[in-house]
Amino acid sequence: MQGFRFNPNEVEDDRREGGFQPVPEGEYSVIIDTAEIKETRKGDGRYLALAFRIVSMKSHGRLIFNNYNFVNPNEKAVQIARKEMKKLCLAVGINREITDINEFLNRELNIKVKVDEYEYNGEKKQSNKITHYIKHETPAPQAGIEQAKQTLGGEVLPF
Repeated sequence: MQGFRFNPNEVEDDRREGGFQPVPEGEYSVIIDTAEIKETRKGDGRYLALAFRIVSMKSHGRLIFNNYNFVNPNEKAVQIARKEMKKLCLAVGINREITDINEFLNRELNIKVKVDEYEYNGEKKQSNKITHYIKHETPAPQAGIEQAKQTLGGEVLPF
C-alpha cells in the first residue's frame, strides 16, 4: 500500500534492560488473563501464576503478574498466599471451593498496585506488587439517569 511507511527502529522501546517498566502506583480495572500452575525453581513446591490484564484507560493492555504459593516448604509463604487468594476470590465473587483454575479466567476486578524496589545481582530493579483486591462495581443505570437529569437541568429527552 502506497503512502505507508513505518520503521520499528525509530520507536523507543517501552522496555528497560531486563524487563518491562512497572505501571505507576494506583488503582486499575483488570481482568484475569491467564492462570497456570507452575513448579518453583528449586522444584520443591508449586504455585498459581495469574496475569492481570489492565482494561482501564491508564496503562490499558499492560499485564501485572502475581504468584500464589500453595505448596512450599516455607509454611509462612503458603499462609500468605492463602490469605491473598481469599481476598482475590471475594473480589471476583467466588465464595466456594474451586478445583479448576480456569474459573479465574476473564473475571473482572479492580486492584491497587505499588512499585516495589529491590536489588538483584547487585542491580536495582522495580516491579509491581498488588496491595488490594477490590470487587468491580458497575454503576447502576439509575445513577446515570440521575446524573443526566442534573446535567440537562432536570429535563429528560424523548430518545
